[in-house]
Amino acid sequence: MVASDEAEGRNTQPSGRVEKKKDGQPPCDIVVVLSIVLYGAMEHIYSSRALAKACRQNINFMRLLQGSPPPSQGMINGFRKHLLWEAVENLFYGLVRLPGDYKEVTFTQVFIDGTMLEARANCHTAVWRKNVDRHERGQTEKIPGIIRELNGSEGTVFSEAGEGILDRANEVQAYLDRKLEGAGGGGATLSRRTLKTYRHTLKECVKKLKTYANQRETRGKRNSYSKTDRDAAFMRMKDQTLKAAYNAQLAVEGEYITGAGIFATANDGTTLKPFLEHLKQMVGTTYEKIVADAGYESGENYACLAENRRQAYIKPVNCQRMKTGKFKKDISKRENMAYDGIRDEYTCANAHKLRSVRTEIRVSKSGYESGATVYESEDCEGCPLRERCTASKKNRQMEVSKKLLAYREVSRAHISSEEGKLLRVNRSIQVEGVFGVAKEDYHFRWFMSRGNGGVRCELLLLCFGYNVNKLRHKIQQGRCGTSLRPLKQKAS
Repeated sequence: MVASDEAEGRNTQPSGRVEKKKDGQPPCDIVVVLSIVLYGAMEHIYSSRALAKACRQNINFMRLLQGSPPPSQGMINGFRKHLLWEAVENLFYGLVRLPGDYKEVTFTQVFIDGTMLEARANCHTAVWRKNVDRHERGQTEKIPGIIRELNGSEGTVFSEAGEGILDRANEVQAYLDRKLEGAGGGGATLSRRTLKTYRHTLKECVKKLKTYANQRETRGKRNSYSKTDRDAAFMRMKDQTLKAAYNAQLAVEGEYITGAGIFATANDGTTLKPFLEHLKQMVGTTYEKIVADAGYESGENYACLAENRRQAYIKPVNCQRMKTGKFKKDISKRENMAYDGIRDEYTCANAHKLRSVRTEIRVSKSGYESGATVYESEDCEGCPLRERCTASKKNRQMEVSKKLLAYREVSRAHISSEEGKLLRVNRSIQVEGVFGVAKEDYHFRWFMSRGNGGVRCELLLLCFGYNVNKLRHKIQQGRCGTSLRPLKQKAS
């Protein structure tokens, strides 16, 4: 097959035929274009314009052409946009399974982390959920007022409340059209100017409500999206700026990227479950040990890993804070209170008992239900330590998720073991090292494509080039077959 400029790369002809087109460049073999794009990823060249230039000036790219004419920028862009994005995932995971055949990766433990990469979208094109809801509510409140006025002055019987506000608005608008055309019958108590004003207001309300409905459907479960890249969401970047971006999740083992995913949410915790399911589907195996940082800790994630018999090596959120002197002196923290497991009660710094009073159910955005036990102090009146313990004017209350605490203790035991320490160190070296290399060495800080398909294609091409370069480096350094870096030995 060959790729050509016509129809942005969709035109294909039998392999081996190179025909001069009247209105464009000669077509190029599709395998040649693929090799150019993949080699460009290894050389940190992502722009189609830069790839086309390299094919004319770089001797390595010229060798890949194998005598074929150099492809144009439009040909490369059309190939990636219409052909490669559908096949790049299978190509990448086929490459991932190859090191597994040579025991470079064992698919037993995986290091997971994510980073936010800027989308190709204007920062002033945000559509926010709260703004849409507020404007939609304001437009909806105008319609019953007009209906109420017409019912009182014109003697109509339109319903003011209930479902189908758009249908009622259309009915009232049709009535006003007939009235203004003189076909409504009966005398009008409202002036013609007032009726025209009502009709114009209803027309604008219907138009805006349809716009808000489309925006709500496009947004889905996200809090925002960009008009120039509707699959991206606005996220708070590390420099504290608010930009349209994607959350790129990577799975690393043996210093190779074994999985990649794109998500439109800044919260890493909500991406773990779908990302692991995607890895299982594409790689064909289930990782036994999941190593991640504190951003992935949640009761839902712990429960998911336990149900699938996976070991969680997730750092608890309060792991570092508990080691500080400030935290240990804070009498308001649950960890600094004595707990009686038999009576199920806590004892505060002033020897008052906090006993269970009720259990509440919490439902996450994904639908996961978790229980929280509420403990209340027996009496905080006149307590000399009250200002240091609580800001409430009533007795001190405290919510505790017993299930989460049980999962957390298991994960804490895992990361505190010798194996856990080794995995935690390697997580920092391997997966965070990938992001450092990608951003600083490969200069990959934002996406050039728009939409999930193009963005995923860009990320997988980056991972493809990274894995090939990593294999070359490990061969040169004689480190093949080693998946974990050893811990440094302390001086005796």
